[in-house]
Amino acid sequence: MKFHLIQPGMIGRRHEIEQGKAGQNKELYQRYLEEIRGYIQLADELGYASYGHNEHHLQIEGFEITNHPGMFSLFVGLHSKRMRVSTLGYVLPTHNPVRAAEEIATLDHMLKGRLNVGFTRGYQSRWVGSYAAVPGVNATTPDLAKGRDEVDNMNREIFEESIQIVKKAWTNATFEHKGKYFQVPYPHGEMNFSTNETALTSNQSDKGSPGSRGGTFSGDTGDQFASFQQRLPEFVGPLDAGETAGQRSNCECPVAA
Repeated sequence: MKFHLIQPGMIGRRHEIEQGKAGQNKELYQRYLEEIRGYIQLADELGYASYGHNEHHLQIEGFEITNHPGMFSLFVGLHSKRMRVSTLGYVLPTHNPVRAAEEIATLDHMLKGRLNVGFTRGYQSRWVGSYAAVPGVNATTPDLAKGRDEVDNMNREIFEESIQIVKKAWTNATFEHKGKYFQVPYPHGEMNFSTNETALTSNQSDKGSPGSRGGTFSGDTGDQFASFQQRLPEFVGPLDAGETAGQRSNCECPVAA
């Protein structure tokens, strides 16, 4: 039997919450991160299977300060060695599904396969409508779901279509989609590439590709970048025959004017 932990993200003690707007107190947030780091490390050491968190926004009272599923998942992963990270989950009606698929694939790479991910529909109207991926979508509740009213129907349709897109992104080298709420690419069929499909190449596990690595390194044009090039093999391994440090790192140092 495996045991998992999930934390809702309360930022303050009772007296701090009662003072009001604890969620906007930067000192309390820094303390919260430090304490969460300790919880994660202890749970990892004690053999828990995963450390979970949810997604909530605009919680100025300080009760649920887990406002970015991707960044918080990375925070958990960077402070654990063995334990999996459970993102429970992305509120899909508030996310572009292609971007969500890309972000989760990137996390899967960074965490080396230690990621669990779930998707939810959103039940807090204070933020779901403001973060809506499609104008007009809002939160649903058990009562709305039972009644199948217009609010619930739209939320459910967007959620289900988003799931379809995420699965396409993870299970196809390239894909396209034309649905009721989303078109990929947009406008559908119009791309300045040789194909009109969105390209996602295979990744380390089964969740699509985060894209290409590398970028532009901006720094001093003298000894600093020379040292970077000279010492790079210490950190990334020997260079191939004829390969330069700049080619390996995809980093560039602009020439000073």
